[in-house]
Amino acid sequence: VHKKRHLGLYKFYVDCGRMGDVKSLFLATRVEIKRLRTYEGCWNDVLGKHGDLEVDFNEKFDDVIERITEEPSVIDIFRRYKLEMGINPVESMKEDEKDKEYWKNK
Repeated sequence: VHKKRHLGLYKFYVDCGRMGDVKSLFLATRVEIKRLRTYEGCWNDVLGKHGDLEVDFNEKFDDVIERITEEPSVIDIFRRYKLEMGINPVESMKEDEKDKEYWKNK
């Protein structure tokens, strides 16, 4: 299944200077990662009160997203032990798309 979908393990990392940093590990397909390049994400209070994070993936993609591996055995271990952590920008993108569709149909 992994080979067909090209599922990969990715790292999301943003250095926010004095405020700290935001980092996460998540699984995504190549198609999802390609779509992520068009996304402008915003996360509220992720760095504490008034610590919002905005990322334009079109401009910053190579600085903030790194593919770690697509090795099926690593992906299986990652899934089995539920090692996903932090913000998953792909899931955020999907949620934002659902919200836009919902309000468009109202």
